[in-house]
Amino acid sequence: MSRIPTLGTRAGGILAHVTSLPDGHGVGDLGPPARRFLDFLAGAGQRWWQMLPVGPAGEGFSPYSSTFAGDPVLISLEDLLRDGLMSRGGIPAKRDRRAHRVDSPLVTGAKEVALRRAFERSTRMRSRRRFHDFCEANAAWLDDFALFRILKRLHPGRPWYAWPEAQRRRNPATLDSLRTREREEAEFVRFEQFVFQLQ
Repeated sequence: MSRIPTLGTRAGGILAHVTSLPDGHGVGDLGPPARRFLDFLAGAGQRWWQMLPVGPAGEGFSPYSSTFAGDPVLISLEDLLRDGLMSRGGIPAKRDRRAHRVDSPLVTGAKEVALRRAFERSTRMRSRRRFHDFCEANAAWLDDFALFRILKRLHPGRPWYAWPEAQRRRNPATLDSLRTREREEAEFVRFEQFVFQLQ
């Protein structure tokens, strides 16, 4: 009999989002916290982990904002350190894991600062075929997603329908100009998604 459960297999499991796992960086991520949790579940005889969406948080920190993209806050800095994309000094100091509330803007901001440091260190990695293959294979959604993230940064707190009309209606000349001006930022967004899928 197969050890892999199917929908017809009688088995137990748990529903828990990755961010609910304990970790010293504010929320759990797809690195050591997730692996420890998987070991715990296996040891307890559990067969399923329904982890809920892992997409980037939208308004109100809802995880239902993207079908394809991953939330950069779930990227493991420890795994980036292991892979040579992060220096020990680039990882923020751990916080008290006993805190009962998460300061989401603080956690998200600290992770972004760390990921930007990793991005700066990653010039050689980004020139490799694997990164280019990922960008090419995912261009159908990744390019527009990068553009959307840039526009969200340029218009903080404003919904897309309140952006300037040329951006809202996707005027080709306006978007081409934005892509040229924000080329490095778009590359950063692609880098985040690349390392997310490596987790």
